Amino acid sequence: MLHKFDFVETKEKVFLTFFKPRTSKGQQDPFYENPKIEMQDSKTVAFNSETIPLFAPVTLDHIDSTQYKIEIVLTKDTPARWNGIDGKPPSIEVNEKIYETLENEVQEKTIMDVLKSIYEKGDSSVKKAMNKSLEESAGTVLSTNWEDVKSRKMKPEK
Repeated sequence: MLHKFDFVETKEKVFLTFFKPRTSKGQQDPFYENPKIEMQDSKTVAFNSETIPLFAPVTLDHIDSTQYKIEIVLTKDTPARWNGIDGKPPSIEVNEKIYETLENEVQEKTIMDVLKSIYEKGDSSVKKAMNKSLEESAGTVLSTNWEDVKSRKMKPEK
């Protein structure tokens, strides 16, 4: 079982952070207190007996350990954004309440009424995504997923 860790990246670096569990006085968790960390190959980090597959080749930069966490710093061989440790963007949580409410309204309203309702009930990221996608695509693409549209140019569909 892989212990939970945080993944943060820049174009050049990858940071894997393992937070140490709180323990009673005098208690130690050997998994965190004396960790064995190594690169199995350029795309696999071993944290004790667990392996963490990476999207692209890296080089181990350094390891920082404090009372509360262990941070593994890796340098990417090719600077680029991965959007996730395995190259897949993290899943986006959808606000189901908005869509449940709208499901009932869809039967009674026109498509413009539904889109207006989505915009009004959506958070700022939904509004930004809708505005950007419609504006850049000359009205041919509509998205409510800001993570999907924020870093790319929306082209008109034919």
